[in-house]
Amino acid sequence: GFGGASGGGSGFGGASARGSSGFGGASSGGNSGFGGAPSGGSSGFSGASSGGSSGFGGGSSGGGSGFGGASGGSSGFGGASGGSSGFGGASGGSSGFGGSSGGGGGFGGSGGEFNSGGGGERPRGCFNCGQEGHRSSDCTEPRKERSNACFNCGQEGHRGSECPEPKKERSNACFNCGQEGHRSSECPEPRRERGGGGGGACFNCGQEGHRSSDCPEPKKERKCFNCGVEGHSSTDCDQPVDPNRKPASTHVPEEYDTNEDALFKDHIEKGTMFDKFFDQKVELSLGSGKKLTEAEVLKAESFEQLGMAELMSTNVTKAGYSKPTPIQKYAMANIQNGKDLMACSQTGSGKTAAFLLPIMSKLMKDGDLSNFSEATCSPRVLILAPTRELAIQIHKEATKFSSGTMCKCEILYGGTSVRYQKERVQRGATILVGTTGRIKHFVEEGIISLEQTKYLILDEADRMLDMGFSEDINVILKNGRIPAKEVRQTLMFSATFPSSVQELVKELLKEEYLMIVVDKIGAANKCITQDFMQVERRTKKSKLLEMVGIDIEKYQQNKDLEIFKQKTLIFVSSKKMADSLGVFLSESGIPTTTIHGDREQAQREQALNDFRRGKTPILIATAVAERGLDISGVDHVINFDMPKEIDEYVHRIGRTSRVGNAGHSTSFIDAEQDGQIIPPLINLLAEAEQIVPDWLKDINGGSFAAEGFGGDGGADSWGGDDTGGW
Repeated sequence: GFGGASGGGSGFGGASARGSSGFGGASSGGNSGFGGAPSGGSSGFSGASSGGSSGFGGGSSGGGSGFGGASGGSSGFGGASGGSSGFGGASGGSSGFGGSSGGGGGFGGSGGEFNSGGGGERPRGCFNCGQEGHRSSDCTEPRKERSNACFNCGQEGHRGSECPEPKKERSNACFNCGQEGHRSSECPEPRRERGGGGGGACFNCGQEGHRSSDCPEPKKERKCFNCGVEGHSSTDCDQPVDPNRKPASTHVPEEYDTNEDALFKDHIEKGTMFDKFFDQKVELSLGSGKKLTEAEVLKAESFEQLGMAELMSTNVTKAGYSKPTPIQKYAMANIQNGKDLMACSQTGSGKTAAFLLPIMSKLMKDGDLSNFSEATCSPRVLILAPTRELAIQIHKEATKFSSGTMCKCEILYGGTSVRYQKERVQRGATILVGTTGRIKHFVEEGIISLEQTKYLILDEADRMLDMGFSEDINVILKNGRIPAKEVRQTLMFSATFPSSVQELVKELLKEEYLMIVVDKIGAANKCITQDFMQVERRTKKSKLLEMVGIDIEKYQQNKDLEIFKQKTLIFVSSKKMADSLGVFLSESGIPTTTIHGDREQAQREQALNDFRRGKTPILIATAVAERGLDISGVDHVINFDMPKEIDEYVHRIGRTSRVGNAGHSTSFIDAEQDGQIIPPLINLLAEAEQIVPDWLKDINGGSFAAEGFGGDGGADSWGGDDTGGW
C-alpha cells in the first residue's frame, strides 16, 4: 500500500530487489505504488490486486487490503496482516515507513534476503547469462528463449486458457482416502497412518491430527545451526564459528548449456551388441511371490505407446532412444498403469529412461506441473540417488527429456551453495532429484513439502537402503509429509538387489508390487570382456605402468600409445591411494585426474568433465564413481584394488560397455588380500560365459561350487567416502 511492502516491496520511492516500485513506477512480480501498472503483482491507488497487496483503496485477491484493512497478504496504512504492515507496524513480512521485518523494508526498514531494505545480499549471478556483476534487466547478452508450452496439450504458441484441445481431467483424489470429490483437509475418513516413512505429525508439537499452521501450541523457536541455541538464526549468531566444522560451500555449479546441440550431443550411441539385450530372460513376479508370465504383464513395444507430447517425443529421439530395452519395455508400461516396481537389470540397459519417460509423459498429460506461484516447493516427483555424481546425471537426462516444455526439473546435493540451491527450488520444481543429506536439510527447514508428491523413486535402491541411507530416507518421508505408500507410487531400480535389501524395500512398496528381473539379479554385463592378473600388492604400480605403456626403467612413454586415445577408469579402495596413484601417473607423463569424497564438489565436477571430454585420459576413482554413471567411450575399467563384495565389482565394470557397446575390464588379484571375493567371482564369470583363469581356480581350491554369489555389498569397499550428499 502507501508504505507497506510484501515479500520485498519498498515504500514511497524505494525500489526493491524483487521488483516493487515506488510512487509511480511499474512493478514486476511485486507491488506497485500510487499509480504504477502492475505486472504479476498488485495494483496502485485504487486498482484491484491479484496475489499481492493493494494500494490506497483497492480490493485484493488473495493479497492485502487498502488503507487499514487486514488481509492474508499485507495491509495498507496501519492494518496488521499475516504479511507486512503499513506505516510503522511490524509484521512477519516487511514493514512500511520505519518498521523492520524479515523481508524488505520501506523508508528505513531493514530487509531480508533480497536486500530491498538494506538487510541481505542480492542473489549472485544474472538470471539471463549467469555472470556476476549485473542484473538480468541490465544484461547485454541476447535474451534466452523461454518455453511457452501450453499446460493442457504441451504445444507452444498458446496458453492453457486458449487451448483448442479438450481440457484434460486433473486428478482431484484425496490424499487421505484416495477418493475424488473432496480434499484431504475435508475428508470424513479417519486420518490414515502414513506407512513407509510417511507420517502426519505436526512440525511444531509432534502430535498427529493437524498441521503446524493450525497448531494450538506456542510456536517453537528454531535452533541456531552454529551454537544450537533457540531464538536466533546462524546469520545473527554472536558465537564464534566452530573451527572444526567445515566451512559452508559457496560453489555454484555450472549451468547446463541449453543449446540443442550441446544438450543432446552427450549421449552414448547404441553398440553392435545392442540386440543382445533382447535375448535375455525376463522374470516377473508380484510382491506376494506369485510368478507371472510375460502375457500377464503390460509391456510397451515402442516409445510411441507412452503417448508422449510431440515436443517430448522429439526430445527422446534426439537423445538417441529408438527401441525400448527389456527393462524399459516392462517398466514403462506398468509405471503408467500405476504399479509400484522393484526393477533389476544389468548395467547400461537404460534404467533411468525407464522411470523418467512414463512419469513425465503422464504429468504433462494431466497438466499436473509445479509452478512459481506455489508458496513452498512441492515436487510431484522425488528421485533419491546415493551419490552426487549420479544425481547430476539423472537430472541432466530429465532436463533433456523436458527441454522446451513446462515440466521443470531441479537438483539438490551437498558441496554446493545452500543459498543458490534454495533460490532455485523456491521457483518451483515438478521433478526434484538429489542426495539425501541436502534434501533432508531442506525438508526440515520447510523449504520443501512432499505433500503433493505422487512418485518416489530410489535409484541404486540397494545402495540407498543397505548402506546407511535408510534413516535419512525415513526422516525425509516423515517430515516432508509424503502421501502414504497406498496413495503414492514408489519405484526402485538397481543392477543388484541382495536378499537382505529385498526385505527392506517391502516397507516402502505397496503389497502387490511388481518385480522385474532382466537376466538375473546381480548378473554381469555379457558385453564386457573380463581379464585378470595375479599381482602382489607391492608390484601393482609397476604392473600398471607396464599396462599403460610406460618404460619403467626410463619413465618414458610413447605419445602414440592407445592409452592417450582411450578413456581408462581405475578403481582404488581408498582416497589416499587415489591421490597417490594420480600423482604417480601424472609425473610419469600421462594426464590423470581423481575423484573421491574428500575432494571439493567443484573439483569432483571438474574431474568428471575433463574425463568426459577426453582432456584427461585416465580417471582414478573410489566408490563415488561405481554406480550409474554414463560416460561415453569408457574403453577400459581397471580394478587396481578389488572391492570386498561381488555386487560392487558388477557395478564397477559396468562403467564400460553401455547400451550394447563392447567393453573391457582388467582386475588385479592379490591372493592374500582378495580371497573373500574369489568364490562368488568364479560363479559370476561362469554365468557371464567368461574364461576363468586356471590360477584363479587354484586359489579357490579348483572348485566351481563356491557360495556367496550376490553378496550384500559391504561398507569396506566404499573406503569411507562421503557419498551421502551433504
